[in-house]
Amino acid sequence: MDTYSGAKTAGQRKKDGTKTKELVIPPEIRYVKKRFRKGDYIFTGNEENINFYLLMSGSANVIYNAADGGALQIEHFTAPDFFGEIELLTDRREPLPIVASENCETWILSKEETMKWLRKDFDFCLRIMQRLCQKLYACTFRETERHFLPIRERLLLIFRQYERSGSLDSLTKADLCEQLGIPIRSLNRVIAQCSDVMVYEHKHFRKA
Repeated sequence: MDTYSGAKTAGQRKKDGTKTKELVIPPEIRYVKKRFRKGDYIFTGNEENINFYLLMSGSANVIYNAADGGALQIEHFTAPDFFGEIELLTDRREPLPIVASENCETWILSKEETMKWLRKDFDFCLRIMQRLCQKLYACTFRETERHFLPIRERLLLIFRQYERSGSLDSLTKADLCEQLGIPIRSLNRVIAQCSDVMVYEHKHFRKA
């Protein structure tokens, strides 16, 4: 793969609709570009990761595979975003599987180049810390939901999140099975219980 250096990335969109400040990769920082097709594994979960990934286009899902064969989507990345920082900053080297949910382009920095960038750029350090805090909060909130909310309420939370973001048309039953950690037959029963709020027809969800 060709090696590149220096660039400007787009700011991340926040929940209030504003964007974070653009990240500027210093000209001395080197990286490679790699594309993934929808359905490709960016990480399989069976190999160590020693790189930092900038997701420049597309989106990807982090998947937890249970011992009984079930799968649960625990994180969703939409460009511009990044991942791999946990493996670089902790002793954890084996990431969870990450699958491209649509065609993606990533810029990949080695640990050495990432550390060089961190030492040079406080804005980059701050962005990493902010993102780690966001992930920690989201993880804590999800665990609380799983322990205290029934499946119906969790389904409606996901439905409303997609509705608010304007991406309801992209929500599929497969997405819901992954996020809720339930098989399709169980999902169909829960959808039927939510008919006063949401409707599934012609392979799309809409508000009732």
